[in-house]
Amino acid sequence: MQYSKDGSDIVNIAIRFCSHCGGQLGTRGPTGAGSGLGPCDTCGAAPPLQGPSLLVLVAVFAADRILLQRRGIAPYSGKWAPPGGYVERNESLEAAAVREVWEEVRVVLEPQQLVPCAVISLPRLNQIYHGFIVRLPAPVPAEPVPPESIEVGWFSESEVRALDNWDPGAAIDLGVQFRFFRAATFEFIQQTDRFLRILGSSGIRYL
Repeated sequence: MQYSKDGSDIVNIAIRFCSHCGGQLGTRGPTGAGSGLGPCDTCGAAPPLQGPSLLVLVAVFAADRILLQRRGIAPYSGKWAPPGGYVERNESLEAAAVREVWEEVRVVLEPQQLVPCAVISLPRLNQIYHGFIVRLPAPVPAEPVPPESIEVGWFSESEVRALDNWDPGAAIDLGVQFRFFRAATFEFIQQTDRFLRILGSSGIRYL
């Protein structure tokens, strides 16, 4: 459940994706067809009646290019996104980020390279993403790892504009994203169902 935008009402929102594997949830459950409360179609796990799930997202940036992968599994199958995924039990955010980058694009990172840069809340998916940025001196070799990723590449700002980007990323103007990646000072993105803003030494900017 979540509060409405004016903060006065509470509305029900079905959980659509499995908190264990990210697969599509079944539609047959205690509240009937379309509830999203049935078992996961991919792994068979029953969805938790709690949440949200915690995930990490890693923006790897080098030579004015960002490393993206084209997703092979739901949600956002076929769309381009930074590498990321679920934080596993007894795992730190940094360990999860390093693991997901290796598992999806075959790039080795060290935890010390990860700079926290964002918190993204996606109530409709019952998920919260903790974002990191990694600034490398030059692009490094990367490769897809099916089925999670089916294509990878380093892209300039103009090239990213031509891609079919995943929905949370598409909510932020690409010019704003790349200025954020290039910034020498520390900034932080906060995205919820109510607002999107960047916090930094120069103040707060709502987008």
